[in-house]
Amino acid sequence: MIKISGLWAGYGGLDILRGVDLDVPEGQITCIVGPNGAGKSTVLKTMTGILRPSRGSVDHRRGRPDRAAARGHPAGRRGLRAATARAVSRGSVSGRTC
Repeated sequence: MIKISGLWAGYGGLDILRGVDLDVPEGQITCIVGPNGAGKSTVLKTMTGILRPSRGSVDHRRGRPDRAAARGHPAGRRGLRAATARAVSRGSVSGRTC
């Protein structure tokens, strides 16, 4: 389960995401789709705790990712790169477009 509520996040004082809400129930597959610069990577970086939100919250079934990363949790340290590498090595990611 992932719940994003009123998320604002960005880089260098400029918020890319403004008021994003998202609920992903456990066991559901969800895609984040959009044009270049829409904030897809910013959402994923904030979900994994790589980027801290300026407002709002991201809650996972196992707690908040920013707190896990601050505690030095291995998943927070590995972050998005490790998740992407795992998906590619399992063949979960392809070059096909939807």
